[in-house]
Amino acid sequence: SVLQPVELKVDPGSKVTGGAVIRDGKETIGLYECRHRTDVKDKIDSRRALRRGRRNRKTGYRKPRFDNRHPGKCAACGKNARHGSRYCRPCAESRDFVDNGHREAWLPPSLRARVDESMSWVGKMRRLRPIASISMELARFDTQLMENPDISGVEYQQGTLYNRTQVMMLPKAHYYDAVGVGRHLPETVGVPLVEVYTATGRGNRQMAGVDKYGFPIRHRERKNVQHGFQTGDLVVADIPKGKYQGRWRGRVAVRKTGYFDIRDGTGKRICQGISARYCRLLQRANGWQYERESLPANAGAALPPHV
Repeated sequence: SVLQPVELKVDPGSKVTGGAVIRDGKETIGLYECRHRTDVKDKIDSRRALRRGRRNRKTGYRKPRFDNRHPGKCAACGKNARHGSRYCRPCAESRDFVDNGHREAWLPPSLRARVDESMSWVGKMRRLRPIASISMELARFDTQLMENPDISGVEYQQGTLYNRTQVMMLPKAHYYDAVGVGRHLPETVGVPLVEVYTATGRGNRQMAGVDKYGFPIRHRERKNVQHGFQTGDLVVADIPKGKYQGRWRGRVAVRKTGYFDIRDGTGKRICQGISARYCRLLQRANGWQYERESLPANAGAALPPHV
């Protein structure tokens, strides 16, 4: 058999990126949602505060040296550049590179994480389906004002989103917005569910837990795998008796004692103190969480004509 090429439509967002897979420009065969991490900036701020407090406690006797600033990035490889230079020492000596403007293309960590998560998610989609083309919404200007210079007031609420929410009676969702991206609109959205990809990360490097004042109060081992599991693995637990009798499925939080906790997709703890012998591995932790959510009953409504 020959695989039919499909089109991936992407509607980027600050917290959620929606996606839709269209076949032959008429049929919607998949709706997807990529949920980005929103804790990157808070974690960086917390790490900076802990680092400064540790520096003041441990090295307060040192004289301040204001010239010791972190150098810029090498324009060739992206590593630390020498002071007063555009390149690092190996690149400056070899001169075997192309200046790709890495320093000018720098993004804040929170924005960089969003870009990397979107690229990783699209890569997963390409491995799952024979995607031949990708369409993405890149509207950073007022398209309605361009079409109607005299637009004002409530008319702003009657654009493409008005067709989706009022004409089609569909709720606000990025995967519905992704269906309308590009030149061709499908006739129906006959998909019963949406696949949700949530970026969870791969843990952190903090080896010491601190109290509210920033002082270390506990330490952890360098060993991540405990009894064949590590935090973030997707497991199913068949518990024969006790308070949590039954079958439970979720992400595991491991302990050295061999008694784990299980959390659902929202992060809520559903089981506590479950023995490792009752757990069965479904998927290793890879920084992502996969779920499926049902769509409303009118998800197969006809789309408005594309002008």
